[in-house]
Amino acid sequence: MIDTCCTHGYDVKKGIGKGIVDFATSLLGRIFSGKEKRIIIPETMIETATTLWQSAQAEWGKTENTTYASDSDKWLSGVHRNIYAFSAAKSHAQLLELRNAVFDVNGKTKSFTEFRESASKILDKYNELWLETEYQAVVRSTIMARQWLDIERDKDIYPYLKYVTAGDDRVRLSHQQLDGKVFPVDSPFWKLYYPPNGWLCRCTVKKLKQTDEISDLDAIMKIADESTPDYWKKNVGISDIFDKKNTTYFDNFPKRPLEAVADYGMQPASRIAKRANLPELTAEAVSVEEQSRISTLTDYDGLKVIKKPFNTNKTLLKYFDETVQSPDEVWTNNDQKIYAKFYKTDVLVIITDLEGNTLALEAMSYDTIEQYRKGILNFKR
Repeated sequence: MIDTCCTHGYDVKKGIGKGIVDFATSLLGRIFSGKEKRIIIPETMIETATTLWQSAQAEWGKTENTTYASDSDKWLSGVHRNIYAFSAAKSHAQLLELRNAVFDVNGKTKSFTEFRESASKILDKYNELWLETEYQAVVRSTIMARQWLDIERDKDIYPYLKYVTAGDDRVRLSHQQLDGKVFPVDSPFWKLYYPPNGWLCRCTVKKLKQTDEISDLDAIMKIADESTPDYWKKNVGISDIFDKKNTTYFDNFPKRPLEAVADYGMQPASRIAKRANLPELTAEAVSVEEQSRISTLTDYDGLKVIKKPFNTNKTLLKYFDETVQSPDEVWTNNDQKIYAKFYKTDVLVIITDLEGNTLALEAMSYDTIEQYRKGILNFKR
């Protein structure tokens, strides 16, 4: 997936996937024997996603928040969704490759020692080489996305952008050819070739109030088109960091919503209902003021959730904060996000849209909750 030649000379973060490698290694016996039936390993998927998401959060928080709050929340929500979908597809692709490694080129089952050697190389590839490069892609994309949001905000004052490389001997020739080129902020050039436009690209842009000369758009677009991989023909301020169409992880990824039990190997709701330590869900009236109050919360993963009046049982409002801040499971499916909290007799479910606006708050029976436990798993306790 990754053009590893581009890693030469770059200081990538080492060892961030060690925990994933160690956990996956513990499953090799099950994979070799065919006992591992899951198509997604939740632990490896969530660890990958958490690593990438936390890098985006950390980078976003390094600079003063000058971006419009609504734009900031929308970008962070979008990149969170993208990272978790990407990580699910990566977990699926990795497990598929490990299963295939049980057999040699002639379809004959290898010895376990041979399989373990092949598996070790696969795990290192996915969780050291590739994960480290993906980590850097998230870091750099976050920096440049934040910059783009500020560029859009200030384009009336700074209507031009200049392409700027790192200016050292590690800059790719194709990027050197773009260095110093100037176009209006609204130029189609920036929709496709705003940096980063390659793995481990360190290029940036500079805002300009005025310019003596605008570069030849057709000529520079041709140079950029020939030298930029399709994967990076985008603007990370308005596009996903990880493009599904050009990411091989998604090639064999199921098109249907993944199910908690069948695909992730999680416990069925009927078994969860029998846990001895589940808390009570008790109805309690809330004030009229609380029923009508609109407030903004931060959920378990640092994203905004807007708590507002909606048509539901108002007595459940007292559980709202705890459900989004300390959920038992979180899923995204189509255009909705589902927070679930398990209680003795029911499951409390909060449904939001992808921008954090609350759509529903309901107590569901364990018989009906399974239909909501599907899609991309974001969190499980």
